[in-house]
Amino acid sequence: MIYHFQLITLSFIVYLFVSCGILEHKQKTDETQYVKAKLNDVDWISEVRGVYREQGDTLLVMISAEKAHPNQWPYWEDLFLSILVLNGRTSYILQNPSSDEVFFTSWGFYSEMDDDVIIASYQLEPSTTHTASITIADVGKNRKIAEGSFNVTFTVLNDYRDRPDRLQDDTLRFTNGTFRVVLEAY
Repeated sequence: MIYHFQLITLSFIVYLFVSCGILEHKQKTDETQYVKAKLNDVDWISEVRGVYREQGDTLLVMISAEKAHPNQWPYWEDLFLSILVLNGRTSYILQNPSSDEVFFTSWGFYSEMDDDVIIASYQLEPSTTHTASITIADVGKNRKIAEGSFNVTFTVLNDYRDRPDRLQDDTLRFTNGTFRVVLEAY
């Protein structure tokens, strides 16, 4: 009898939490994902995906923020950040890697796409300091949540400088950037 009373009481408490939105809100908060920044002083918000790979005592985190433009479909942009998270550190300097350093350094790039055709590629501006901070929380087997901030400047690569179909400027400054992404193991 006492067991049934406890079960009914517990069920009622869970019902109250769900009906008031308390449990639902926590679940939504844990899964909310975004990348937000100012791009050349204009608000920039995008969808985001992320993956991670453990490499000994380091964690390679890759974040891809994609933004489609409904007025120019199928035009879209992609901001990519790769952060090599070292044990205990939260702040990083991003730099342009050589081809053999891609998995061993923190870096980023930006591209404009027209469906599956690259309109423009951008690299980190060589004379500017690019920063990112990140914290990682485990949320289950093969899942983590990454939260952080970034400030980066990209310049268009010369091969794409004269393309008439580009929509962005030659220099792109992402300031006051923040992100929250659920990372899946790969």
